Amino acid sequence: MVRAAVLESPGIIVMKEFEKTLPRGSILLKVGCAGICGTDTHTYNKNIPGKQYPHIMGHEISGTIEAISLDCKVNSYDKLSVGDNVAVTPGVPCKKCYYCKTFPHMENYCPDRSTLGSTFSCKEPPYLLGGFAEHIIIPAGFWLHKLPENMSLEVGSLAEPLAVAVRAVGRTAAPGIPYAQMGLGPGTSIVVQGAGPIGMLVAICAKFSGASVTLLDKISYRLELAKAFGIKNVIDVSKIEADTLIETIKEMFNGIGPDAVIEATGELDAVSVGIKLPRRGGRYVELGHFVDEGNIQIKPNYLCRNDLEIVGSVLGSPQDYRRVLYILSDRSIPFEKIITHRFKLEDAEAAILNAKARNGLKSVIIPNM
Repeated sequence: MVRAAVLESPGIIVMKEFEKTLPRGSILLKVGCAGICGTDTHTYNKNIPGKQYPHIMGHEISGTIEAISLDCKVNSYDKLSVGDNVAVTPGVPCKKCYYCKTFPHMENYCPDRSTLGSTFSCKEPPYLLGGFAEHIIIPAGFWLHKLPENMSLEVGSLAEPLAVAVRAVGRTAAPGIPYAQMGLGPGTSIVVQGAGPIGMLVAICAKFSGASVTLLDKISYRLELAKAFGIKNVIDVSKIEADTLIETIKEMFNGIGPDAVIEATGELDAVSVGIKLPRRGGRYVELGHFVDEGNIQIKPNYLCRNDLEIVGSVLGSPQDYRRVLYILSDRSIPFEKIITHRFKLEDAEAAILNAKARNGLKSVIIPNM
C-alpha cells in the first residue's frame, strides 16, 4: 500500500492508503521530493474551477523509477531504466483542441491540459496521480527527464518551477525587435518583482542570459539569500512608497527604466507599480497571477504613449527541460539553498501553511523520509 496526503476539500487534508499499481503504458515513481507551489496554497484555501476533489496535490516532482510497463508510452529525451532519477513535466495537452493542432510545440497553450497533482481525482484507479504521496503513477503521454548523476532529487524537484522561469525570461527576449540594439542578452536590463521561489529562479535565469538583474522584494531574508545566487542588485521595497520606487528604478537605468520587468509576486499592487517601471518600448511580463486575485486599473494612454508591451507567461513545456537541467547542473549556483524547509508526508498541511506564510524560501515534502 502507498500512503498519500489527500485534499478532500479546501482546507481539509487527510492521510490515506492506496494500492500500488502499474497501469498499462505507465511508469511508477518512488517520489523523492515534491515542492509546494503557490497554486497549491491557493488550492488548499479555496475551491478553484477545474480542480477535482478529492485529489492528491503536488506537481513539482522528482523521483526514482521503480517500475516500467512493457508497453510504456511515457515520453522522454533519454532512454529510461529502473533506478533512474527523473524530474516530471506534470502537464499533458488534450491534443484535440485548436491550440494543440495549430501549435503542437506549445503545450502550455492547451486550455484542457491535464495536470498531475491538480486535475485528477483519486476516487478511482490509478489513484496515485499527485506528488504528495510515497509513489506516483506517470501515465502514458506525460514526460520524464533523466537527472544528471550528480544531481540530488531535491534539486531535481526544482525543474518544473525552473521551466516556468525559463519560459518567463524567454518572453522578455524581443521587446522592440526587429530594431537594432534591442532584445535580451549582455548589456540589457531586467527587473524582477518578487524574490519568492519563482522570482528567485527567474532572476537566476535572467542572469544566465547575460542581462543585468535587479530583484525587488519585501522580505530581507530572501534578498540576502539572492546574493548567494549572484544577484547583487536587490531592493527591499517594504518601506518604499510606490512613486518613490518608480522614480528610484527609473534613475537606476539612465533615468528611463529597464528594458524589461517580470512580475512574480502574485500581488495586485505589484502590477500597478510594475507596469510603470520599464523604459519606453520595453516589456512587462505578467507571471505571478496564475490564480485570479482580482483586477487593477490601467490607463490606456500610458501604454500608448510609452509604446509598452505587456505579455503573459504561463507554465513551461517539455522542450524547456533541456535548458532547465543545463542551468540546474551549474555547480557555481547553490540551488540546494533555495529549499529551506523540508516536511514529512504526514505534515503536508504544515508544509502548505509554511509556504503560504512565506517562511524561508522553498518548502518541500519528502514523502519517503
